[in-house]
Amino acid sequence: MKRNTWFNLLMILGLVLALGGSDSLTRWASAQAPGPEGQSSIQAAEGDAFTYQGRLLKSDVPVDDTCDFQFSLWDADSSGSQVGSTQTASGVGVNDGYFSVPLDFGSSAFQGDARYLQIAARCPAGSDSYTTLSGRVALTAAPYAHSLRPGAKVSSNATSGSVLQAVSSATSGGPAGLYGEANSSSGAGVAGWNLANSGGYGVYGLNTSGLGVPYGVYGSASNAGSAISFGVYGDSNSSVGTGVGGEAPKNGVYGKATASSGYGVYGEATASSGVNYGVYGKTSSPDGYGVYGQNFNSSSGYGVYGRGFRGVEGYSDSLNGAGGFFRNMSATASENSVGMWAGSYYGDIIQGHELDTDGTSMNRRFRVTYQGDVYIDGTYYNTGADFAEMLPAVEGLEPGDVLVVGPDGQLARSSEAYQPTVVGVYSTKPGFLGGAEDGADLTDKAPLAIVGIVPVKVSDENGPIAPGDLLVASSIPGHAMQAGLHPSIGTVIGKALAGLESGVGVIQLLVTLQ
Repeated sequence: MKRNTWFNLLMILGLVLALGGSDSLTRWASAQAPGPEGQSSIQAAEGDAFTYQGRLLKSDVPVDDTCDFQFSLWDADSSGSQVGSTQTASGVGVNDGYFSVPLDFGSSAFQGDARYLQIAARCPAGSDSYTTLSGRVALTAAPYAHSLRPGAKVSSNATSGSVLQAVSSATSGGPAGLYGEANSSSGAGVAGWNLANSGGYGVYGLNTSGLGVPYGVYGSASNAGSAISFGVYGDSNSSVGTGVGGEAPKNGVYGKATASSGYGVYGEATASSGVNYGVYGKTSSPDGYGVYGQNFNSSSGYGVYGRGFRGVEGYSDSLNGAGGFFRNMSATASENSVGMWAGSYYGDIIQGHELDTDGTSMNRRFRVTYQGDVYIDGTYYNTGADFAEMLPAVEGLEPGDVLVVGPDGQLARSSEAYQPTVVGVYSTKPGFLGGAEDGADLTDKAPLAIVGIVPVKVSDENGPIAPGDLLVASSIPGHAMQAGLHPSIGTVIGKALAGLESGVGVIQLLVTLQ
């Protein structure tokens, strides 16, 4: 039974060559891979050797003898250059003219170029010098071998399986199932094309390993000095195509940069018009992220960093969606922990716009300049209801206290009825707070409500309080009382917005000093 692992090289020589005098030598030859017969296994390494078989006829009579042979490989049918070294086969048994010898001209001998075999023989073995047979034999490939030449095409119309399969079965080291190499600056070591009208893969890689860090397709660019190099580069000519696309239960596309100024994933859109994206992310999950970035350095760095006319732009057309969503989940309190940070060297730090249906700005409604000025085209809503100023104060003051200004200029708790130095009330929750600069030391200061509505401590010292009554300081420290008729100028704190029948309590006061 003939083996099915032929080298795809079948040579029918059928030539008559002169051996000397009137004698003649007829050769029939073929070449095949050596080894036992039977089913081929892709696990077995074939090597570079092949078996050469021929038949010797002397004066049309088959030779029965022991002979020596010399085989040399050439790149031309005459003259030319020898390829590889001369192969000598000594003491070869020739029976009924048939002989068989193994030959190995090395892995680089057959690269698709024309090759010619020159043979010399001497019979019996060890006799006189070799006689070179006239005429070199052209080594021609069988039809299937043509598909393995450089530039050749392997084609199949099978709807499943592989047209060409290369397998590396080693379980250690760094072997390659398929290796491609290109020396051209615009060449490709391995390139794949898919000409289907829909679907398919130009290059498809699969790794079924459940351990370690497996790669379906792995690319590496080793030119460390090149400003632009790609481990994996994808290109799509479709107007809606994708250069590199990834799909996985966890990471569709994963990028990692080891340089101090590298990019894990880098995207570039070079079109000078239209709506294009350097990096585009999409998710269908209500809890998912189209683009998600994470930085594990707790002191600095960026989860997502954008730079350009618009460094980062967010977009949402959902009824309850957000064009941009930011949050800081740090469990440690710090003034440097921020949900959103924005800065501008000049102009506005942030702006808010009313948009029309196509996303074009109709009116600017809000902006904060780089100098900290805030402009609002609308109403400012705040749960606080008073305007307060942070002023120097003595210790021990509380929200709701009626405050006076002391001889030293510090705020203090009122201590006498109709006290003329009254200036306002200690604000519980000011809507606006002045005199509190960012980072300023507010120790020994208190918020003095001077305009608006504020809770105030009151007593019935001058009788029950009714809504609309004017209030002045009482003799109970920090408390107000009903002013009565014709209070002195400069003693009125404001007007009561609620009543007090008896005792002491806290009511709402409209601060109106007079």
